[in-house]
Amino acid sequence: MMSRRTARETAIQTLYQMEFHPEDNDAVIRERGAGLKGPDHTFFLQLVEGVKNHTALIDSVIGRFLKAGWSVERLSSVDRAILRLSVSCSL
Repeated sequence: MMSRRTARETAIQTLYQMEFHPEDNDAVIRERGAGLKGPDHTFFLQLVEGVKNHTALIDSVIGRFLKAGWSVERLSSVDRAILRLSVSCSL
């Protein structure tokens, strides 16, 4: 049995992978989410689609809290995925 924690971990991994395959986001989401079932898969999709559909808004929120001279693009891909997921859950 999976858990919401596993769904969140998979969502972060998916968001990370999507950065390197922007033309195949839907395929990445399908492949990464394939191991999740039922409510965990639904939760995973809500997380990933929420970030995917609201990236500009999420990045503007993150950008307000970055140190002067930094941009969202300057953050590491892992940090960006974690922050985007975190901010999306608070919107």
